[in-house]
Amino acid sequence: MPKALLRSRLLSFSSTSGSDFGPSALSDVSTEALETGNALCSEESLSSWFDPLDIVWDASPPAQLRVLFPHRFFGELFASHFQVLFERAVRLLWGESIRVAYGIAGEHGEKHVQPAAQAERSPHAGQERAADAAFFEDRQKASARAGQTEKNKTFSHPALANPFPFGEERTFDTFIANGKHKWALTLARDLARRAIHGSAAGSGANQSSPEPPGLLVLCGGHGTGKTHLLCSVGNELFRTLGRDLYLASIDDLMARFVNSSGADARVALRRELEDKRALLIDDVQRLSPAEAPSETPSPESELQNELCLLFDRFLEQGKAVVVAGAGHPRDWRLAKGLHSRLETGLWAELPEPDLDVRLRYAQQQAKLRRLPMNKEQVLLLAQHCVDIRRLSGLIRRVASHRALLGRDMSEQDILNIIRQGADSSALTAQSIISIVGEYCGVPAREILGEKRRPDLVQARQMAMYLCRELLGHSYPVIGRMFGGKDHSTVMHGVKKIKQLQDHDRIVHTMVTELTKACREHHN
Repeated sequence: MPKALLRSRLLSFSSTSGSDFGPSALSDVSTEALETGNALCSEESLSSWFDPLDIVWDASPPAQLRVLFPHRFFGELFASHFQVLFERAVRLLWGESIRVAYGIAGEHGEKHVQPAAQAERSPHAGQERAADAAFFEDRQKASARAGQTEKNKTFSHPALANPFPFGEERTFDTFIANGKHKWALTLARDLARRAIHGSAAGSGANQSSPEPPGLLVLCGGHGTGKTHLLCSVGNELFRTLGRDLYLASIDDLMARFVNSSGADARVALRRELEDKRALLIDDVQRLSPAEAPSETPSPESELQNELCLLFDRFLEQGKAVVVAGAGHPRDWRLAKGLHSRLETGLWAELPEPDLDVRLRYAQQQAKLRRLPMNKEQVLLLAQHCVDIRRLSGLIRRVASHRALLGRDMSEQDILNIIRQGADSSALTAQSIISIVGEYCGVPAREILGEKRRPDLVQARQMAMYLCRELLGHSYPVIGRMFGGKDHSTVMHGVKKIKQLQDHDRIVHTMVTELTKACREHHN
């Protein structure tokens, strides 16, 4: 009950500018602290720093609230960022006389690590807090002199020095998504939340048994945001797990595995990874297939066997595993044993970025780079780049040209930059028209013409539909590409193909085969 009341009070801070803190509470709260209340007390933030706490109400005089952290690092992170707001909420609920004691929950009971924090505020409160800080600093130096392990010497959580070790730009908040990405984004957020809760429960700070995070497989084409989402999970977990997290590409893991020659080195690497609380691996599709049985197994085969053992151990212990790779898992050339492990997890396929996602991404990057571009210019970039990575590179080139020329870029300047970096294999409206013309047996120039023969009309509508679905072009833009046709004509053609797909097997087959041909041309 105390935890639920506190959570409700903290959530109320996220929708206030300071009035909800109470008049007495404002006397020693800085303006900066009040301004950050919205971010620290949001539903997402609370799930990271508040939910893992174990809060116990001790009614015996004097009344005391005991707060247990999952581990020492979590306590230091809490003290540095959240303790002020937390104690504001405590005093607002139970008055100024309440005492707050902090500790770390261990396997053999609570370990006291910090003297009880008095909630009473006196004219010397600032001096008392300074004395407490000096106490902890002296204690840390004494521990070092006593020759404790490096882990005990380090009292500062690594997230304090580097809160985003996998890229400040790779967070859930910066992941640009629409309804098509809802499934993948929801699964990634949920896995991070359950891993954080599981870490708290495993440390004894929470007696409940949360559902284990399990295994999540992120898949999709190149440039669809798999690595961004994987690193977002990593950054979220790092705030709680710190160095008890391993994130790497399969190439980096393979390099470590190969360099760990000898049985002892392999066992040491295995134990190091097994001690982690979360395992995140990118680019799994690059793992070579297991070779035919031989007297000396290949390193690739041995690594796949090690991953099988590692996945089994993590899932048995309720730890988080996230795997990402290009394409679909069924197409990854993995050994049957490893593939069967992936089958036990949840799969989330990220779709190709449509025009909406590319447009918002271009706007975001232009804003971050302080690149002045109007809506038409941003739209031009988004329409000509179906791949996020290429779009990112194109925006960097536009920014570089602007810096060299010393002036804003015109639409013609941007078109010239697009043509300079054009890829002959890139999917364009012209390449779609050529593919459709070859498939339907009609010249491409007649698809762009005005003739109304049934075969030409169907080919024309099919090409319009594919330009809309694969390139994300607007109806007016497609109309201009098809000889200056009105946008209503394009809308009619796209709608007609969509309707025919539902009940005409021939048209459905045409769309499927042409879409595949266009994607193969692009790849």
